[in-house]
Amino acid sequence: MSRALKLVLSILLVIIIFAISVFIIRAENAANRYIGKSEAALICFADAGLEKDARCVDYADAELKKTENGAFYEVVIDSGGTEYNYLLDAYTGKILSAKQDIS
Repeated sequence: MSRALKLVLSILLVIIIFAISVFIIRAENAANRYIGKSEAALICFADAGLEKDARCVDYADAELKKTENGAFYEVVIDSGGTEYNYLLDAYTGKILSAKQDIS
């Protein structure tokens, strides 16, 4: 086998390995997508009964938290003297915890 052919095959092998690596990384990232802060907030608004009139919301914030076991959103909503605190699974949007404090 000529030296030029070995070089071409080596380069081709590197390209194929790179392409497979990129494909695997993209597949893993697609499986690890979060629902997003906006979606997390909307889920909480709906659970608190605030989705129909967002004007009554004084403050809302959603923060992504990552742990060894996964990721979740911590959502805080203030509306008319009531504070709502939520924890949502960052992948599914499932409500893990919900608390309501009236001031």
